[in-house]
Amino acid sequence: MEGCRGEDRFNRSHRRSRVVVEQAFGVLKSRLRCLHKTGGVLDYQPTKCCKIIFVCCQLHNICIDKHLPVSDNPEELPEDENDVVYQGPVNDGKSTRDQLIRQRFS
Repeated sequence: MEGCRGEDRFNRSHRRSRVVVEQAFGVLKSRLRCLHKTGGVLDYQPTKCCKIIFVCCQLHNICIDKHLPVSDNPEELPEDENDVVYQGPVNDGKSTRDQLIRQRFS
């Protein structure tokens, strides 16, 4: 039963963190259309995509410092609820998750 409590605590923590991250992505996508699928795709090598995303985060921070608003119209961008693609058991991270639960949440 001890493992279940650890898993429950991990799941609650994971849900809270995920919401924050998803909201941050939503703000970035609404401010910088190149990151949203309606603006096209980042059709580059992963290393270059990482650099583009990093620069977008920097630009977003500059916008915050300059008090520039994000789009006021949330309907401007469609929902991305189907963007996440399951890539099979290789990418599950189950062993990492289980180790994290054992070390931090039990």
